[in-house]
Amino acid sequence: MKVLLAIAGVGILAALMVLVLPNLAPSKATEKLTEAQLIDDDFVLGRAGAPVLIVEFGDFLCEYCAKLSADVMPVLRKQYIDTGKAKMVFRDFISPSHATAVPASAAAHCTKQKFWDMHDILYQNSYTGDRWSTLENPVSTFAAYADRLGTNISSCMATPQILNEINDDIMKGLALNVLGTPTIMIGNDKKGFVRVLSAQPTTVYTNIIEEMLR
Repeated sequence: MKVLLAIAGVGILAALMVLVLPNLAPSKATEKLTEAQLIDDDFVLGRAGAPVLIVEFGDFLCEYCAKLSADVMPVLRKQYIDTGKAKMVFRDFISPSHATAVPASAAAHCTKQKFWDMHDILYQNSYTGDRWSTLENPVSTFAAYADRLGTNISSCMATPQILNEINDDIMKGLALNVLGTPTIMIGNDKKGFVRVLSAQPTTVYTNIIEEMLR
């Protein structure tokens, strides 16, 4: 399909070192990053003025990312994002071996204000449900998801703007020494950011958020 051919190479050279992270221990070091560096122009989930920022560097074909989305994120949304204590952004960081994760990300970006709904649908159906990870060309599946959300993404999927945005996320992740997925950064401009690797128990994330709220 033309869409896959147009986007399969996005970020491949930049992402040669991208790994799917095993169950590694979280970092306890605080990094002096800024919210402006991490948010960029991505869709923000939650209140813009929330005091804590959660950033996911993810890949829609990363199984640990899907686990994080299923097991941890509902708790963080309910306790912190929905209550205005935290906000969240997603940054693409795609493994070169995950070719169909590129159109998945393109589809999510193309849904625009429905980005986070598409984010959830993609993770929920990557290895369970529809199992789009098993499809050679899942573009029509992504279009069906978008239709379900009331958006048409057909003309958007392979546009240079979308592909450049995905590649820009990968390049910025590498500049921040992100080497695999999922990588979560939690913090704010005042206290800095803590990096959490792989899918950790929920309390790892909530403890960091509570510390940032103090």
